Amino acid sequence: LLQQYDSLQGIYDHIDDITPVRLQDTLRECRAQAFRNEELSTIVKDVPIKLDLKACQVSHYDRNEVAKLFQELEFIKLLPRLPPMKSEGSPSVGAGPVPAHPSAVKCHIVNTETALQQLVGELETTQDLVIGIEGTSERAMMADLVGIAISPAPGKGCYIPVGHLGLNQPQQLPLTEATGMLKIALENVRIGKIAYNGKHVMALLAGYGIKLENLNFDPMLAAYLLGEKNLGLTALAFNRLGTEMPTRAELSGSGKKQSSVSQIEANRMADYACASVDILWGLKDSLEPELRQQGLWQLFTEVEMALVPVLMAMEKNGILLDTGLLREMSLELGQQILTLEKEIYGHVGHEFNINSPQQLGKVLFGELRLPQSRKTKTGYSTEASVIEALRGAHPVIELILKYRQLSKLKSTYVDALPALINPLTGRVHTSFNQTGTATGRLSSSEPNLQNIPVRSEMGNKIRKAIIAPPGTYLLSADYSQIDLRVLAHLSQDQGLIAAFAHDEDIHTLTASELFGVPTEEVTSEMRRNAKTVNFGVIYGMSDYGLERATTLSREEASQFIALYFERYPGVKSYLEATKEQARKLGYVQTVLGRRRFLPEIDSANRMVREAAERMAINAPV
Repeated sequence: LLQQYDSLQGIYDHIDDITPVRLQDTLRECRAQAFRNEELSTIVKDVPIKLDLKACQVSHYDRNEVAKLFQELEFIKLLPRLPPMKSEGSPSVGAGPVPAHPSAVKCHIVNTETALQQLVGELETTQDLVIGIEGTSERAMMADLVGIAISPAPGKGCYIPVGHLGLNQPQQLPLTEATGMLKIALENVRIGKIAYNGKHVMALLAGYGIKLENLNFDPMLAAYLLGEKNLGLTALAFNRLGTEMPTRAELSGSGKKQSSVSQIEANRMADYACASVDILWGLKDSLEPELRQQGLWQLFTEVEMALVPVLMAMEKNGILLDTGLLREMSLELGQQILTLEKEIYGHVGHEFNINSPQQLGKVLFGELRLPQSRKTKTGYSTEASVIEALRGAHPVIELILKYRQLSKLKSTYVDALPALINPLTGRVHTSFNQTGTATGRLSSSEPNLQNIPVRSEMGNKIRKAIIAPPGTYLLSADYSQIDLRVLAHLSQDQGLIAAFAHDEDIHTLTASELFGVPTEEVTSEMRRNAKTVNFGVIYGMSDYGLERATTLSREEASQFIALYFERYPGVKSYLEATKEQARKLGYVQTVLGRRRFLPEIDSANRMVREAAERMAINAPV
């Protein structure tokens, strides 16, 4: 509309010409808000500032010093925009981004059998090597190999092009010949391998029959353990070493002008790839001593690095789905959703788009006059917590909650999962991420298989669609009350330790203590409330949170928490000591030494500070 009528005023001057008619109604209803927003979003143009643009022109500047300042301020994305220094005159301001490069690395393109034999022979004599790969996709299962970069020693890089397409490409070795010859060195367990995002490297090579052995250092995982915020290779090189790296965008472009990796000239790719592997030597020298100094080396080697080939194998094996069951569920859910739509329309008196926050807000708070929530820029908030809070206010609320639940299950899992099946393997191949959480837990993406609901009938049915091949089984294993056992160990609370030592049901025992009844008289509701208290303590739950999660009143919840800490004083002492440690050190750590950094622990904002305290309590457990 703005393109058609030039301005907001122009839109309202021609409002009778706008279609559809319902859009006219919306515009009239929001007229005051629209002009108010226009006023608020318009920059003040009459501030008395005198700017002499010519005086801002820099005649001479020290690019290295500016780069150091940018490093301190973490202005990573601005770095490539720094103009180069000139021996005379001013820098070429306005000339556009200038590709930045790290210290010189000798890059050799290996594209003959003789040259590759020489490289393999050299690799066989090294103690460690660095490897990187260039593929056509970030998903290893879907990627074609374009080139392999190897650094046998700092300052030296070799690039083996195998899949560059197009005219003016240099000679390339046949793919099978190159991988067959490299296999000797890459599968040699005596040679240590260094790779950034090693799981991806390992997975892509596995697709070409190479089992990368003795991967012993991944700078991405090392930086993750040390609390680096930005784990990208360019950022790590800049923040850790002060080195400017070329970016992939400089090679391939971005947006509509982006080229496929395979279309990039091999000579240009070689410079980029060699620089990318050579920088890993410096990152290893920077990160490894710090891991050792902070007591994280064992966690890094025995947990994180040891897990890489395991996760790679899990991703490669994939997950088998019962597509027939999912098709049945899709039809069933579709019918249930249609039924819910009709019931919702019946309560409201007309049809509307239930999935539109604006229309739903108008119906609930405008037409049905339900208690209003906070407003957003576009109208009433209809997020999940707002609708949940309206339970019991009107029969339509339960229907809307059910509608949302079923719609999400259908779109996110039931309909989406079959579309993600790899046609070559017949399975879904998710990615397990070691660096995706602040606590060290694994996350899953593309698709996220960890969020399938478990406490609903439909959620459980979706899980049943994950099956084993004929003649095999899926086994489920879980530690019994592992969180509370870890809490008992960390807090050394004698009551908790005794309960587990005598193999007692900790939730029944807690209920007995809190309700003041013998264990044999504990009801299922008592045990359920006690279980919530037990686990709530680990997550720093307040009396308000406990009230919402149980059948207890606010006063009862407060009393329960007080009684709990009287019964388990060691837990109380441990929690307070943990929060104090977080305030003193800025982090907490697990028994294996994994650290959770908590900069918000000293926040002046009470809600932010208390959230950080809850994280401090939970992270070590």
